[in-house]
Amino acid sequence: MKKIFQWLLIFICISCTAKKNSSESDESVQKSIQSAPTVRQDLKQNDIYYTKNLMNIGYINRDDVGKKWQQLAKGSFHRLGIGVKVECKQVEFDGEKEIFLVEMDNSKKVWMDMNDLAKGVIVIDKPSVATYEIPDIDWVTQQNVHQGDLGYIITNYNDWLFVDFRGYSSYAADEKKVWIGRKWIRNSDYIMDGDLAGQAMYLYFAYYQLMNGAKGDAATNINYAKKITSNFPFMNKLLDSVLNDISSTDKDTPDENTAE
Repeated sequence: MKKIFQWLLIFICISCTAKKNSSESDESVQKSIQSAPTVRQDLKQNDIYYTKNLMNIGYINRDDVGKKWQQLAKGSFHRLGIGVKVECKQVEFDGEKEIFLVEMDNSKKVWMDMNDLAKGVIVIDKPSVATYEIPDIDWVTQQNVHQGDLGYIITNYNDWLFVDFRGYSSYAADEKKVWIGRKWIRNSDYIMDGDLAGQAMYLYFAYYQLMNGAKGDAATNINYAKKITSNFPFMNKLLDSVLNDISSTDKDTPDENTAE
C-alpha cells in the first residue's frame, strides 16, 4: 500500500511539472505570435474597397505604412484620391492595426491602412432620405440625410446599407444640428463617383465651418469643390447656392466702422 502511494505521488508531481512546462511553452509561443505581424487570408481577401480621403497614400514598402508622404523617398508611394477602387489581395495584422495589400485598376499593388478604405463612398442625390437604426422600416429615425451628404459604406444587408455619414443634420423640426454618424438607409438614392465624392467632402468641410461662423473658410472650400469637374448638375447647383448664401450674409452684415 505504501509503495502504491509513493507511485501515485510521483505521478502527480510529473503531471504538474508537465502541465507547467506546457503552459509556459504555450505562453511563450503566444507572445511570439503577438509580437510579429501576422498574415491572415480571411473573408476580406479579393473584396473590393474604395479610398475614403481626399488624398490617400499607397505604400510600395510594407514597413512604410503610416508614414507621412513627406517622410517617404520619391517613387516609394502612390497618391490616391477619394473613391478610388482597389481589390484586397492580402490582409496583415500588426498589433491592432489592420493593413491591406491592394491592387489598383492599373494592376499596381500597394499597402494601405484599412482605416483609409471603405466598402463604398456614396453621395446622397435626393433632397431628403430617411435613416434607420436597424434595417427595418419600423426603426426609422427622426434624422434624415440630405442631397450632397457624404457617407462610407460599412456593410450591406439585403436591400439595406449601413453607412457612416460625414455631416450634421437636424432631428425632425429641431433647428439644432447633430452628428449623423452610422445609420441604415435603403439601397437607393445615392451615387458612387470619385469626383462627386471629392466635391461632397469639401461641402462637408464648408458646412462645418459655417456652423462655427468661419464663413471665409467655408467659401474657400466651396471654391475648391467647384474646381472639381463632375457630371452631376445637382451638386454644382448646391455649391452655387451655398456660396450665394455666404455672399448674401456678408452683404447683410454691417461694417464695424460704419457710423450709426
